[in-house]
Amino acid sequence: MQKDLLYCAIDVSKDKLDVDAAALALPAQLGNDHAGFRQLIKAAKKYPGAVQFVFEATGPYHLGLALALWEAQIPLSVLNPARVRFYAKAQGKAKTDPLDKQVIGDFARSFRPQPTPAPDPVRRELTELLQRRDGLISSRAAEQNRLSQCRHKIIKGQIGRMMAQLAEQIDQIDGLMKKLVNSSEELKAKVKALCQVKGVGHLTAVTLLITLPELAP
Repeated sequence: MQKDLLYCAIDVSKDKLDVDAAALALPAQLGNDHAGFRQLIKAAKKYPGAVQFVFEATGPYHLGLALALWEAQIPLSVLNPARVRFYAKAQGKAKTDPLDKQVIGDFARSFRPQPTPAPDPVRRELTELLQRRDGLISSRAAEQNRLSQCRHKIIKGQIGRMMAQLAEQIDQIDGLMKKLVNSSEELKAKVKALCQVKGVGHLTAVTLLITLPELAP
């Protein structure tokens, strides 16, 4: 990696991206959505030097960002949160929300992580399915909350039908994910190995393989 490489750290949460963005002339906070991704990509392409985005694996929340950057062919590193946390402790830093992007940036400048390669077509499709599944789960939880507060008979019926539709779509996603895993002997073997760990089921194993790059070949 060249010495003048700019590591742009991002603290990813469900709805927002906290960006160490001074060098890229970006707002400190962007939405974790397509509009936010477009702003990051545009700023990286305008920057006169090389840019590599760095952020932690955050369950499904970093997946949309990673897919957008891979598609734009902009380097990124998905970091293991445990390694960043241990680094923060070793430096005597408290890894709290206001400091997260600073700690992530310091970690990247210290260890200069290699870019995380784009997934193969099967993993890419699994990534999109996992992201969609998380959205459906969130929608179902929101409807469940509405149902618990609702007294109107007609609205209750509508919510019940909506939840049934969401459950059907989640089942469909789960079936597609199983089919994809079974189409790859390598993935199938990895999922089987992870399922040997107590408490790890098929869905958890697939999620770990997709969200933690170090488990991939």
